[in-house]
Amino acid sequence: MSTTLQAIQEYQESGKLKKALDGILELEKDVKHLDAAQTLSLLLMKARLLLEMGWLHEAENTISEADDLIEQMNTIPHSTILEFKVYSARIDRLRGYGVEARSKLQLLLEKLEKKRHFIPKSDFIRISIMIRLELAVISRKFGRLQESLNLLMQCLNNQNDIADYTKVLYLNNLIGRVYIKIGNTNDGFKWIEKSLKELENSTQLHSLRILECTYDSMALGFAYQGNLKKAITFSKDLLNLESLLDTNRCTAGYLFNLLIFASKNGDSKTFKEAFTKLEHIALSTEIEETKQQYLLIKAMSLKKKNRLVYLVKAQELLKSLIERPLTNYEITISALLSLGDILTRELYMTSNPEIIDELKILVSKMQDISRIIDSHEIIGQVMLIQAKIAMIEKNFSQSKDYLNKARQIANDHQNPKLSAAISDGYDSLLNLANSSILNMKSNEIPHDIVSHINISHDLDFSPLIGLKRKVLGKEKPIWLVILTSGGISIFSKSFDPNMTINDQFVAGLVAAIDILGKESLPEQGSVERISYQDHNIVIKRSNGLLFCYAFSKQSWPALEKLERFITSLKDEEQLWAALTRDIPFLTRDEKIALNEISKGIFC
Repeated sequence: MSTTLQAIQEYQESGKLKKALDGILELEKDVKHLDAAQTLSLLLMKARLLLEMGWLHEAENTISEADDLIEQMNTIPHSTILEFKVYSARIDRLRGYGVEARSKLQLLLEKLEKKRHFIPKSDFIRISIMIRLELAVISRKFGRLQESLNLLMQCLNNQNDIADYTKVLYLNNLIGRVYIKIGNTNDGFKWIEKSLKELENSTQLHSLRILECTYDSMALGFAYQGNLKKAITFSKDLLNLESLLDTNRCTAGYLFNLLIFASKNGDSKTFKEAFTKLEHIALSTEIEETKQQYLLIKAMSLKKKNRLVYLVKAQELLKSLIERPLTNYEITISALLSLGDILTRELYMTSNPEIIDELKILVSKMQDISRIIDSHEIIGQVMLIQAKIAMIEKNFSQSKDYLNKARQIANDHQNPKLSAAISDGYDSLLNLANSSILNMKSNEIPHDIVSHINISHDLDFSPLIGLKRKVLGKEKPIWLVILTSGGISIFSKSFDPNMTINDQFVAGLVAAIDILGKESLPEQGSVERISYQDHNIVIKRSNGLLFCYAFSKQSWPALEKLERFITSLKDEEQLWAALTRDIPFLTRDEKIALNEISKGIFC
């Protein structure tokens, strides 16, 4: 009997799930020859196998059967009971109840710790890893990437104690994947390549399963780097490996990523072939995430066709998708953003103000998700969308408030990707704020503004959106001028040795624009940025002075530098007093000091 059970286990570990299931069903015919402990072991193996195959209903029935048997037994290993409970939590996760599964698993971890002295060490470590792996998966799908990474590192440390070679390689892959999701592709590839080097020369089936996972991680890493051709190649290779393993346990997820890569790369042939396969799986699966992956791909495909009839169908699919359970934050957020783009397009065509209320409802849903997954990035990016909606309503002061809050979040968490998105949003805001559209007296929806709004443009949830990560462009400093409120130049500096500043011209230009801004844009108070020829000029007011900085590239880092410059001057009490006295005057030494401060900040 033990040899037969061992053979089934070997089939399962090597990926031959159908053969393993056939073996279990054969043994069940002779269940009368098995004692209670053997029957329980068989049910445990069967539950694990059915979960791998995605047969959730059958797995649930098996666990229920095991529960009935456990009630009749006098002595049951604590580890066996806990393992069944882990599988029950996994069913919850796969059905889309991740929050509930997470709570169950955390309680199981506490129970395991209490039973530590009653469980053999090897079983304790094995169950501990099982629970933490499930929690790590949920954390990753909920966007809690650092939490997921910490759990995986704990698993790896425990796994080394029992020297399970294949599990270590599997954990290396998962750790690499989380690093990639965080945006650290260099460290991600280092972890993944640890597995790749060990596996590429192996022909053992259990090694092929890990190699399959490794190829999936490699595809994701190349996608994050923007190398879609390599991402597609690895995705196709791992689908070929899947066919060798006599199971399609992960095919839907692989197809989903391949569809994203093919769509971004304009590979219509690959897209069509992969979509047909995903559709076949999605229509018969019990796994909620697979269903949602299919609905999202179908909706985004319809959305690209641009015809009204297809947009309506895409909108219906997306609305149904966002009402489904949260299984993977990337899917739900992507659905919300795609729906936001469709609504913005409809707003442009119809000028119906009710659509603005619908956009605000989408924002509210994104805020709910951000609270569940505790993601500063999503909170910051939701504020970007709120800023854009405020633009549509011509409430530019509120739009700027949202951008300032998002900027603070990006700074607090040192997130350059979010900073880049904020910079673009801020530039867009200021371009619109300085345009003639603000002088409209009508309550109509401003089409010039709506045409510039793309809800998903700045947001990046790779591989679903924006595979190439933005970085802030480093601005090129041109000149700096400090003026009195009356437009008199106190200090000027050219950062280009071949350029001479005409103080009177610059002073007149900036003062005139500042006065015009106050008169024509009373809601904004004053213009903070203007474009002149090939230059951008940011303007900040402080203590009756106008600080003006001309540069090229993005405005956001330039604004931060100008604010830092003003703060530095205020810290120099004698210099600040010279600038702000009734008749400003700078001595030679004060000018030298001011020049050094400006070089240190702007150059």
